[in-house]
Amino acid sequence: MPILASRSCDGYDLNEPDIAAGLERFKARLRVIIDDSSSKEDGVPNGHDLADSAESRSAKRFKQSGAAVKRRQFKISSITKSL
Repeated sequence: MPILASRSCDGYDLNEPDIAAGLERFKARLRVIIDDSSSKEDGVPNGHDLADSAESRSAKRFKQSGAAVKRRQFKISSITKSL
């Protein structure tokens, strides 16, 4: 009988389709926290919280596959500490 591993991860930039697809294959065995920070560039909203951002699209795909998904704002210091 194969052993089915689970995967936990923090997703800051999920704009690589191959990475997102690989994580999606874990389905219900995936637990992921995805960044939802917002920003503006020249007054135009440009952040991970936008509905069409790679992070929002990935969160939707992961949820549809049965994964446990949470969204929160990451701080730079927490990202560098996890590296």
